[in-house]
Amino acid sequence: MALFALPNPTKEVTVKFPIEKVKVSIKEVITAFKDYKLLEEDNITNRFRILVMQTDGLSMITLDMGQHLDITLNEISETTTKINFEVSRVIGVIDKQFEASRATKSINTFITLFSKSLEGKLKELVEQKRETQKQQAVKGNSTHKLLWAIIIISIIAMVIAVMKIRSENGL
Repeated sequence: MALFALPNPTKEVTVKFPIEKVKVSIKEVITAFKDYKLLEEDNITNRFRILVMQTDGLSMITLDMGQHLDITLNEISETTTKINFEVSRVIGVIDKQFEASRATKSINTFITLFSKSLEGKLKELVEQKRETQKQQAVKGNSTHKLLWAIIIISIIAMVIAVMKIRSENGL
């Protein structure tokens, strides 16, 4: 571990679902959202390694290559499963508090999506997200159109001002 490294954020959750249902729900979340990519799955040790790509813009600034979300399943009984989540950086270690906060947020986001999947409500959430993205795209398009209109009007105003100055100076 590096000198100034912080411990990888972890979380443990126990759910009252059989381990096979938990595995299906994990895979469902991974396939439903493009931010997740399954890197490894070990059915003997019941371990998943997922690549979590941040799409918040901060990743480009900090040159963050993503995070690994390691999920380990332990069958407590036929109807209960203990799940351990741990996040680590793809390259390097977590050495800043904001990175640890983002990693914790990644765990919490995945757990929320995972819970929706277990409840059978993930498809509704995916549809809501798509609808929100469509609305944002439409809003973004109107913003871009307004920006282009302002730029064009500014250019026309500058051309008219230059022409007027030239005509007043006899050029």
